[in-house]
Amino acid sequence: MSPARIARAALLFAVLAAGCADSEPREPAASAPTKLAAAPDEYFAADSGVRLRYRQAGTGDPVVILHGLMASLEAVAPLADSLSTDHRIVALDLRGHGRSDKPSDPGAYGHEMGEDVVRLLDHLGIARAHLVGHSMGAVVSAYVASRHPDRVASASLLAAPFFADSATAVVTLAPVVAELERGGGLQPFIDRFIPEMPDSVAAGMSAEMTATNDRAMLIGVMRTFPELGIGREGARAARTPALIVAGSLDTLRVEDRALASWWPEARFVEVEGADHVAVFSHPVTLAAVREQISSPKGR
Repeated sequence: MSPARIARAALLFAVLAAGCADSEPREPAASAPTKLAAAPDEYFAADSGVRLRYRQAGTGDPVVILHGLMASLEAVAPLADSLSTDHRIVALDLRGHGRSDKPSDPGAYGHEMGEDVVRLLDHLGIARAHLVGHSMGAVVSAYVASRHPDRVASASLLAAPFFADSATAVVTLAPVVAELERGGGLQPFIDRFIPEMPDSVAAGMSAEMTATNDRAMLIGVMRTFPELGIGREGARAARTPALIVAGSLDTLRVEDRALASWWPEARFVEVEGADHVAVFSHPVTLAAVREQISSPKGR
């Protein structure tokens, strides 16, 4: 593995760890913030009393940004700050992540993560919003666009771990679930989604991720992930304009290219030299997302 790719793996490790770190709640800002870091924490109650954190920044057409697995809304700040200059940004801590509640019931995840986005829109009185999701957040965004198309102006799906059908997802994620339920780490997850990572780096990353994340959440998300995915048939039936972005160094680019071929109103952008994490804040991605949410088709 080249030094550059090791550095990228280290970046992934750092982003995941930083995304999970907790800090003290912030004091509310005196005026409407334009940067996500300056925005106050806000909360709303989803189903069954699950309390979810979100932040808002900027004004204009609403854009909901969703982070990836084992991250939090802080991880989306680069994109949020870029878009908040002329859009209303809402960044959500998905259930089980950041400062949102972490249900212990594995069945509390899956499709409920997608429905939480609709509940957030209802809570804020937003009839229709653009969705931008990274990794797991992209899968959640695709779910919402598929199940609630009237609520979604456009969907930007960045580095999505997409499966053609639920059976494929079950088979792929079964070793990850089994290892977590045995009390082990995330080595099978890393082997599947970051295969280029050296074993020595992967072992440390696995230990850190399992230590800084709620195990019940990890098991719940992995076990219910197949019900969150829309599959090939769901993509073919989608009627929301979509942008699908993947880095040329991301093994998921193959699945994302296939997703773009199935989704009727989708365009695919491959970002040269970017991996699963770096693609999120890459200038090419920022430009593509801005173009997507400004398109007349998404209004």
